[in-house]
Amino acid sequence: MTLRNIIRNPYLWMFIGFLLSYLVLGKWVGYLLFYLGVSLHGQTYNSYSQFRANEETLLIYLSFIINILRFVVILFIVYKTKWFTHRKLILKKKDFRYAIYAFFIKAFISIILGILASIPKIGVYFNSGSPNQDKVEHLIQNYIWVGILFSVIIAPLTEEFIFRKLLIGKLFKDKEYSGLIVSSVLFGSLHLMAGFTLPGLILYISLGFILGWLYIRNKRIETSIIAHMFNNFIGTVAVIFKP
Repeated sequence: MTLRNIIRNPYLWMFIGFLLSYLVLGKWVGYLLFYLGVSLHGQTYNSYSQFRANEETLLIYLSFIINILRFVVILFIVYKTKWFTHRKLILKKKDFRYAIYAFFIKAFISIILGILASIPKIGVYFNSGSPNQDKVEHLIQNYIWVGILFSVIIAPLTEEFIFRKLLIGKLFKDKEYSGLIVSSVLFGSLHLMAGFTLPGLILYISLGFILGWLYIRNKRIETSIIAHMFNNFIGTVAVIFKP
C-alpha cells in the first residue's frame, strides 16, 4: 500500500478521529466550560484544578454526553455512509457461551496477577490496582444509572466498533492477527488514561486480546459485544453490591 493510499484511507481517519475524541475532547470542553465560567454551584474558580475538584457532577455528565454523541456518530457512519455494509444484528447462543469463557479467562488472569503480587521482590510491581477501575467504581457508586448505562451498554458498543470492527475488520482486514496485537495494545493503553499500573496494563491488554480473538474467530461483532457487555455487567453488579 502506497503512502497516498494510506493517507486517503477513510478508516484510518475515522480511527484517528475517535482516538483523539477519547484523548482530548473531554479535556478541551472542560477547559471551555471553565473559561466560560459555567458552574452548577454558581461559583467562580481561580484554576482548572479547582474547577475539576468542585464540579465533578458537571464533568461526569459532560463525559456521558460526549460518549453518547460518539455512539451517535458511529450509528451515522454505519447506517448513513457507504463505508460499512450494515446488516441486522443477530445474537446466537454461542455468543453467550463465548462471553462466559471470556469472563473466566480474564478472571484467571486476575488470579495470576494476585499470586504474583504476593511473591516477595516482584510483588511490589503487581500489588497496585487499576486507576481506571477505581474511576469506574466511583462512577457507579455515586452516579449509578450513568455508570450502568456507560459501563454495560455505551462503552462496549462503542469500543467494539472502534477496536474490533474498524481497526481489525477494516484497517487490518488482510492482516487480522497483526490487527489483533495493535488493537489489544491500544485498547489496553486507552484504559490507562486515569493512571498507569502494570497489572492494569496486563489485564486490559489481555481483555482486548480476548475480545479481538473472538471477533476474528467468529467473524461477527456481536460475539465480542456480548462478551464485553457481560464482563462489564458482572463488574458493575460486583461494585453495586460491594460491602
